[in-house]
Amino acid sequence: MRTVDDHRSELRELNELTVARLEARIGQSEARLEADMRVGLTALEARIDQRFGDLIKWSFLFWCGAVAAAALARV
Repeated sequence: MRTVDDHRSELRELNELTVARLEARIGQSEARLEADMRVGLTALEARIDQRFGDLIKWSFLFWCGAVAAAALARV
């Protein structure tokens, strides 16, 4: 019985160590994934800002052209 109890307690300690290592690995993976997501989102925000700026620029140029064409049509 003592041998079984000894083995049981050894297995319990080994299991606790294994779970602790697994939790540490999962924590590292989560931190790495979160950092990668932040970098990706930052890049995505930069691309959206650039596209929005391009859209505003081209809209302004189109508006200027439309106003010029309307002014020339009246002359």
